[in-house]
Amino acid sequence: MQALLADKLSPLRSKDDGEGAGNELENVLRQRMESVERTWPIIQNKLNEAGIEVLSRQELANTTGTPYLGVMINLGKPKIKASCSVRISLMQQVVLVRDPGIKFHVQTWDSGRFKRKYRKEYKRPEETDREEEGLEGAIKDVMRYFIDEYRDANAPE
Repeated sequence: MQALLADKLSPLRSKDDGEGAGNELENVLRQRMESVERTWPIIQNKLNEAGIEVLSRQELANTTGTPYLGVMINLGKPKIKASCSVRISLMQQVVLVRDPGIKFHVQTWDSGRFKRKYRKEYKRPEETDREEEGLEGAIKDVMRYFIDEYRDANAPE
């Protein structure tokens, strides 16, 4: 992953418009890419806390409807003052009523876009008492929304 980050960030060095400006932007972008790596455990923990089982690819292949969450992350513009957004979609296999032999995957639920501004200076969530900002805050918000909607749709009658 580090080599991939270096490849993605190396063009920024040539765009240095002042001593240290390129390095500051490179550090900010590196922090944003690293925050993407921290999103999977957040998603998995939120689903587990809600009692929603996270399946392996093999388990998913053997599950009726093969439901999965698609997570779309937009890290925003490559500048220091920027915002990011997250959107999740529930995808499921559906069957055409007029011809049950026709099956395809469709989006059956969508969160809409959850947008957040990045902090001016990156701090881990445990280092601040402010509402979470940036990508990790957006992920937590969108997951709370999904879980609330999931519970409403699957509540016992």
